[in-house]
Amino acid sequence: MKNIRERAKAIAKKLSAIIDVDDELKSEAVARLSHQLAIAEQAQEMLENDGLTIDGKFGPKPHPAINIGYNATALSLRLFNQLDVDKHQKEEFLNLG
Repeated sequence: MKNIRERAKAIAKKLSAIIDVDDELKSEAVARLSHQLAIAEQAQEMLENDGLTIDGKFGPKPHPAINIGYNATALSLRLFNQLDVDKHQKEEFLNLG
């Protein structure tokens, strides 16, 4: 499993192919978006490996990665909108691998 920073750097590189980062504010938003997408990816991997539940004190309980992934995805969507990324650009990003 890659660490979050490595993932975020790779994602930022892909994002820079579709988003024109022409000022400091956009650059910061892209950095935050990359970080949140990396967190969402790692949470998804954890759920695929561990399952949706973990053993708790009183029996099975939801895996913490569920909420982490949900929050990271929600923030990512807000950042995509803040950066004014249109539907075509989002699809292009998702198809970059």
